Amino acid sequence: MIDKYIRDNGRLDRGRIAFDIIHRKIDRNAIEELVKYPEVISSFVDMGISYREPQNKWNKEYLNKLFDLSAIECFNRDFLLYLDEVAEYVNKSSSKKSSVKKGILGLIVIAVIIIIIIIIRGK
Repeated sequence: MIDKYIRDNGRLDRGRIAFDIIHRKIDRNAIEELVKYPEVISSFVDMGISYREPQNKWNKEYLNKLFDLSAIECFNRDFLLYLDEVAEYVNKSSSKKSSVKKGILGLIVIAVIIIIIIIIRGK
């Protein structure tokens, strides 16, 4: 598993790990396995999470900020697990919003069809 995240120069690709977390290619269990590797441990930066927002502010913009932080100032077990938590929440929220939009669009299409039928029958 770790081989996927090692660059040709032998260094860990922290950005790829964060990218895979955000895009749900790896989950909490995979993160827990990754952080056991010496290559990952030696790449840790900042042993805390300096940037936390309340859940009601978690959105794609915030997720992108966290991704940027993973490359420059925050990369450790706690941060990766937090990134996973935010990514899971944002992706679920996006899915729910998408479902609601599809439902509304479906109702609009049905209403237009009914209006067209009423107009055609009225002639």
